[in-house]
Amino acid sequence: MFFIHLKKNKGSALLTVIIIMAFLFIIGTSILSTSVTEAKQAVQHSNKVQANYLARTAVDDTAYRLLENDSFTPSSDPYELDSNSSFSVVIENVVVDTDEYESVTGFRVVGTGLQNSVQSKVALTLLEATISMAVESAIYSNTDIDISLLDVTGTVSSLGDIKYHKNKFDGDHALTFEDRFGSLYYDLIKHYFYFEDGVGTTDYVLGYPHGRSAGSFNNTLTNLVDTLAPAVADPVEFTDGEGIISASGSYETMYIDQNKLIIDTTSYDSATSSPEGFSVGNPMIIILDSLDMDPQGSIEIEGDGHVRIYVKDSIYSKGDFTIGNATMELFAVDDAYLEFQTPLYLDSSAESVTDPDNVRILLDKGSTLEIQANGEFNAYILGPGANIKLVSSQTTLNGFIIGDVFGGETNDKPNGIVNYIPPDIDMWKDIDFPLTKWMYEKIS
Repeated sequence: MFFIHLKKNKGSALLTVIIIMAFLFIIGTSILSTSVTEAKQAVQHSNKVQANYLARTAVDDTAYRLLENDSFTPSSDPYELDSNSSFSVVIENVVVDTDEYESVTGFRVVGTGLQNSVQSKVALTLLEATISMAVESAIYSNTDIDISLLDVTGTVSSLGDIKYHKNKFDGDHALTFEDRFGSLYYDLIKHYFYFEDGVGTTDYVLGYPHGRSAGSFNNTLTNLVDTLAPAVADPVEFTDGEGIISASGSYETMYIDQNKLIIDTTSYDSATSSPEGFSVGNPMIIILDSLDMDPQGSIEIEGDGHVRIYVKDSIYSKGDFTIGNATMELFAVDDAYLEFQTPLYLDSSAESVTDPDNVRILLDKGSTLEIQANGEFNAYILGPGANIKLVSSQTTLNGFIIGDVFGGETNDKPNGIVNYIPPDIDMWKDIDFPLTKWMYEKIS
């Protein structure tokens, strides 16, 4: 009986071994199959990545050429890198409709990459930007802004955080924290004003004459002033309390105590009637080292011509500043400091006109504009790299601000009222944005 039991156990052990061997075979086959599949997937993924790179390369190269020349037409034939790698590109005309803007035209560049018969498609939309998109906010800030002390009519846009009191914002107000167009146009304005890299080589900075090459200038207005500087003028003589500037000229320190300075633009082209708007070809050019005006002093700009005033050091304006029917652009050069303690009027009747279409204040990188006007201040302010200080609750700014807005030394919160007034876009023809990258899409 004992030996018979052993024989039965031997048969059971053999069966167990066979079952274990079969199980191990199945596991091994499964692992091998999985390994082969994963290896194929890895190769497929590698080919897909390479195809995506090829498609992206085709798109970016074509986009670069379109940004340089919007009439560029790529070859319709695929470009072969080798027998296993190729790419092709197609350009489509598109019209992009958004919630805010209608019929924004541009191009959609579709690139196809092929790696070992694996295909990937990528698209990039290029838009023909417009100035109206860039100047649609009452305040357009690049950094954090605290508007809890401001009364704002219009939109407040910031690429940073916005601090505000909820009871000050209702249906007539809007806050924009994240905005694809916001970042895009803020950067474009910086490019155009300071001429940073990325906007081509034939456009010009705001305030530069037509036809000047961007490569001829650095990032500030200093070279412009040195290039355009008219002859040094004799000091203004005041007779019976009045002095007149009627021609372009360069001045050092100008002090106005109890006198009136008249800037007569009569013999210069009018920007308001020119089809080129602020780009008018024959403006009066005044370059100042500094200007200091006492409370009893005043400045009046007469005529309907166009004047550009470049300030190299400072303005301290404590008297009335009236524009009249003329068009004025006031430039703060390099790190100049402009301080207005009194209103900036648009006509002699003071508060009766609040349409700032004929006034632009353009602030160079590193400059400062401080407004404590205690009255109406009518201007469009562009200073995306400057410091703009609103320090008085009694100040009403009509227009818009593009730049970083702060308060004064005792309170870092900006204070006052900002009323957004849409600009006459026809006046802003000197900002003609190029095509610009807007959105990538991964099609396949």
